[in-house]
Amino acid sequence: MTTAAQAQKNGKGAPGAQEPAKPGEQSLVKHTPQSETLELKIKENTPMTVEDTIKRVNELQDNIHKREVLKDHLHMVSMLKFGEYEEKDQIILVSHTGEKYPIRSSSLSQKCADLIKNEIQTHIEEIEQQIVL
Repeated sequence: MTTAAQAQKNGKGAPGAQEPAKPGEQSLVKHTPQSETLELKIKENTPMTVEDTIKRVNELQDNIHKREVLKDHLHMVSMLKFGEYEEKDQIILVSHTGEKYPIRSSSLSQKCADLIKNEIQTHIEEIEQQIVL
């Protein structure tokens, strides 16, 4: 098989294919920067009434308090470890009617804890967005 046939077989001689760099040369990758457009909607800053200011301050205080409570819960759930030292770990689910369902699998318990952490983190992020706005 000739070198031209080998190059054709390997796709190196195909139209639009880059020629390999010669030994001792560096090839440059051309990068064309793409611009991004960011739209901002700015609210008109009209003076707030005293009642609106009080309402906004109360909402901020409530959101800050919720955020702190959720962070405490996130810390408590993050401290849970399952299956490392003993196999007596369990999570007990209790329904509103008082029915109980224990989860004794350490891997399933860890998955439940991870799901709880993700949900709490999502709520914290939502509240932080409300605090910033």
